[in-house]
Amino acid sequence: MKIIHLISVDIKYATKIFLKECSSLAKVAQYDIKLITIDNKGINI
Repeated sequence: MKIIHLISVDIKYATKIFLKECSSLAKVAQYDIKLITIDNKGINI
């Protein structure tokens, strides 16, 4: 299963989301996770 997680916060908060949510989903359920952030500097994939 593929999951795309979209967030619109500063990149420092994205690190917490990636470590707590995305990595655990990828590890436990073996999902293909993509985290996309949108902040005042543009889009980060």
